[in-house]
Amino acid sequence: MAGVKQPTRDELREAIRRGEIDTVVMAFPDLQGRLVGKRTTGTFFLQQ
Repeated sequence: MAGVKQPTRDELREAIRRGEIDTVVMAFPDLQGRLVGKRTTGTFFLQQ
C-alpha cells in the first residue's frame, strides 16, 4: 500500500495512552480473504 505509514512502537504506545486507540486488531487474511486473528484492548496490548 503506497502512502500508508506504519506507526512505530513508541507512536503506537503514545496513541494508546492518549486514548486515540482503544482496540488493537492482530490479524491476517485466510485463503478466502477473511481476517483471522485476535482483537484486544490497547492496554492489554501494551502489557504483553
